[in-house]
Amino acid sequence: MRLSIILPAHNEANTLPELVEQLISTIDKSLYEIIIVDDCSTDQTPQISHELSRKYDKVKVIHRKSSPGLGNAIKTGLKTARGSHILLMDADGEMRPEDVPKMIDKAKKGYDVVIGSRFIKGSKLVGYSRKKLVMNRLYNLVFAKFLRTKVKDLTFGFKILSREVVGGIAWEAEKHGIAAETTVKPIVKGYRAVEVPACWTRREKGSSKFHFSYNFEYIKIGVKGVYAKWMRR
Repeated sequence: MRLSIILPAHNEANTLPELVEQLISTIDKSLYEIIIVDDCSTDQTPQISHELSRKYDKVKVIHRKSSPGLGNAIKTGLKTARGSHILLMDADGEMRPEDVPKMIDKAKKGYDVVIGSRFIKGSKLVGYSRKKLVMNRLYNLVFAKFLRTKVKDLTFGFKILSREVVGGIAWEAEKHGIAAETTVKPIVKGYRAVEVPACWTRREKGSSKFHFSYNFEYIKIGVKGVYAKWMRR
């Protein structure tokens, strides 16, 4: 396995150094590259990213100057990644590097999509708002049923995709909807997906980039996925 890690970063100067160091120290020889996608940042993220690339040979940096958005940043990273598998992970500190090795183990067993799940036995949520939890669980309950999948966390952006999945699907989401798209579309196409328990911890530094309006992108992706699934049948 050659694992490429994509870290989309919009104003994440406070979290990037520690996260990159933890990833490098936690992941074994499977780690091939870490791609920091600086998504139109206005803080010190560009400078810190370059410092990290000078310090670590496996760290690469891409600077985006227009069309900001999590989905656009990830799509840029996917076009650049050269690994056999690609890990998608936020740079805000809400996802734990300690969960990555068990995700790698599942990927090595032949799964096309390995999801770090917040909603299966062994997972943990720290500081997750009740309102967001209710909305998220409702979304997953409804769309998992219509997609005929046992996956319980369709909306978490913490996952490993095989090279076949990355190259075999046209990704469209521009904002946070990419988190659902990278799970829903592979399921619709019949790729093998599996979940491993993961911990989500509310960020301590910086501010969330999520806006309520992004929920409509999630719903659109879910509806299109269900339609595509039924058309395939």
